[in-house]
Amino acid sequence: MRLKTWRYIALMLASLTMAMSFAHAMEMPARMSWDASLWVGATVDGALYMMFGTLGGAIVVLNLLALGVVAFMMRRHADPARRLSFIAALLYLLSFLLFWVVIFPVNSEMAGWAGGNVPEDWSGWRLRWETGHLVNAVLQLTGFAALCWSVLEETPPRE
Repeated sequence: MRLKTWRYIALMLASLTMAMSFAHAMEMPARMSWDASLWVGATVDGALYMMFGTLGGAIVVLNLLALGVVAFMMRRHADPARRLSFIAALLYLLSFLLFWVVIFPVNSEMAGWAGGNVPEDWSGWRLRWETGHLVNAVLQLTGFAALCWSVLEETPPRE
């Protein structure tokens, strides 16, 4: 496929990936004020984020692949477009790693909370989960900005 097609695919998948993280970030202020029963009820028992792990997970993986292809195809292009494409891929990869190191362990812990088995230190887990999603949103927003700018950088000045 041509670079233009891969860039389009990467932009679409990166925007969908970022949208999920940005949604978490926008919810954070309200969710941090919730008590245990409301927070756990919505997050664990209510299956509010079920599609984030299924369809969302597939989108994230496809996004990483598309960004990798774009970064590879941009290797012979002029800077700064090449560098911005690489930065976008790197930031989304860092976000993916952050999920596995910070957020996934909390998800695993919370899986045992279904049915009311909430530990005394639940608020520490909540802080880690919410903060991890906030950092993810910042990484992905910055990566998306770099990806968009890489495309704009190659647009002729008069167009």
